[in-house]
Amino acid sequence: MPVTITGRNSFGTEVGFSPTTAAAIVAIGGLINIGSVNLSKTVLDITNHGTTDGYTQVMPSQLVRTSPITLQAIFLTTSSMMTSTILTAYEARAKTRLTITVAGTSSMNQFICEGYVTDYGITTPLDDKITFEMSYKIVGKPTLQSAT
Repeated sequence: MPVTITGRNSFGTEVGFSPTTAAAIVAIGGLINIGSVNLSKTVLDITNHGTTDGYTQVMPSQLVRTSPITLQAIFLTTSSMMTSTILTAYEARAKTRLTITVAGTSSMNQFICEGYVTDYGITTPLDDKITFEMSYKIVGKPTLQSAT
């Protein structure tokens, strides 16, 4: 018997950007696609010569690494930042803030992080909307909260 899987529609998800960690975050794009946010820990070898079974022993470190977020979005016509603000932050190697606000009204729908733009490009098709692609390397612990 087939099972119906209900899920959350991501249509209407917005990307926000701040060119510094102190400036206000401004909505800059409607999300088309986003890669996963991967967290990982280094595994430390703690094997000693007293191990009786001959197997190595490991434990995870306390440090968490984040993978770069890759995203593609359509520039919002209401965005005052458009193309130059992200490019300027990229060229200056400035630490910035990024938000991803998932469409919908349930709790925990806003992802906020600080980091660096590590890859950036703009596509300007003749018969469609201007889009951008960005890779963003998170620095520090990201926050997941309810959007207000």
